[in-house]
Amino acid sequence: MGDAPLPDTFGRGLRACVRCHLVLGMAQFMESGCPNCVELRGDEPGSYTTDKFTGAFSTVNPSKSWVAAYAGMNKKARGMYAIDVTREPRPTAE
Repeated sequence: MGDAPLPDTFGRGLRACVRCHLVLGMAQFMESGCPNCVELRGDEPGSYTTDKFTGAFSTVNPSKSWVAAYAGMNKKARGMYAIDVTREPRPTAE
């Protein structure tokens, strides 16, 4: 994996990918999608990101990081990741 960009905003403007937990600004997800989840590119970022996450850690060399290995992210792009992501359930069609 390559590098993920660092978030271009902080605070309430951050969002996390619900699949890989990468943290970026909404504009960054809209511009290029999630660098780890190629199959989601082209989807509306609101469908695979959330602003409901807690904690974060950054990886510089994920393949050699014990923290990234412990979190199961040692094969992901280096960048900033949420520790825990909460996904709101989607409304069901009736």
